[in-house]
Amino acid sequence: MKDKKAKSSPGLIAAVIAAGAADAILLVLLVLFLVLPEAGGGSVEADVPEDFTANSDTYYDTEYESEYTSDASVSFSEGSVQEGGASDTDSGDPEDGGQYSGFVFPDSDTTLLTDEQISETVTDAATCRRAVNEIYARHGYEFTQQENIDFFNQYDWYRDMDKESDMEKVSAQFSKTEKENVDKLLEYEDAHGWN
Repeated sequence: MKDKKAKSSPGLIAAVIAAGAADAILLVLLVLFLVLPEAGGGSVEADVPEDFTANSDTYYDTEYESEYTSDASVSFSEGSVQEGGASDTDSGDPEDGGQYSGFVFPDSDTTLLTDEQISETVTDAATCRRAVNEIYARHGYEFTQQENIDFFNQYDWYRDMDKESDMEKVSAQFSKTEKENVDKLLEYEDAHGWN
């Protein structure tokens, strides 16, 4: 038997090349049709109100009839701002405007408390409980005791956050540092018989 080899005819090759070229030309024409503006050389104009003046020099001369009012206040105190927003120069007075001013341990969410810090700062049951509650407040715990509600509601960040009354759900959000600090404070509270 003789092998029959398929022979390509030069006409067939030319037809395939011509078809590919035609496809390329059609693609280019389609892109140009979609991208270029309509033929006719006209320009498109936007509907602009008659009293509108683009980049008017008179914008600076405009007098506004009403003032913008806000209950928010902005304050800045010297010193570096720590993670969590506490400033290292907060005096502890909530009127200073520091995010955690007035807290027993303003950085207990990011810094592990030492036994020495706790013993120097926590001198009674109320202070110990406040130090624990600070960590819960940062995560939106909804307090039931009026004393805690009043204390933490003085902070905009606390008032404006969604609240959760389930203590376990709140503590599940704690970082490792916060968990260790709560445990350490609760142990300190137990050791002094304050619980």
